[in-house]
Amino acid sequence: SRTAIMLDQLSPFLRMRLLLCVYRGALSTHPFFAGMHTLMLGGVCGKVRNATFAPGDAIVQQGEMADAMFVVVFGCVQVLGESIFLRPLQYFGDVGLFRAVPRAKTIIAADLSELLTVTRGMLTDLCGENAQFQEYYTHYSNLVAEGRLVEAGIQCGLCSAMG
Repeated sequence: SRTAIMLDQLSPFLRMRLLLCVYRGALSTHPFFAGMHTLMLGGVCGKVRNATFAPGDAIVQQGEMADAMFVVVFGCVQVLGESIFLRPLQYFGDVGLFRAVPRAKTIIAADLSELLTVTRGMLTDLCGENAQFQEYYTHYSNLVAEGRLVEAGIQCGLCSAMG
């Protein structure tokens, strides 16, 4: 796309700063990203992907192995068969950043929707590029593995809801 070609023309530092401006607000709704050093978050922003879904499109299917988190940028998504809707700056699938687990629910686009996608693979790639990022990611992975989901920001400490 033209945008990708233009971004490739920028210096790595300027490209990272621009992408940080674009994606920081949406990603920082999750505690894992909110607590991240700016340069580490810039690395994540350089790997984030956008995806657009039409109404009724399945975004994730119940039972498939989770390997990504999604943040709603615009539009609305729904937990299939339930009256649960996620709107801009809400996220789902965050456990998939740290562990391969079966998806608990099917999520569909209720409206034309754009979502940011961050995969576990993107984060493990960053671990190989940056020792400080690897330490940060490993800390969160350990919290999830130990079932300390509230501390990892994956589960609400007040109502025990996920996300």
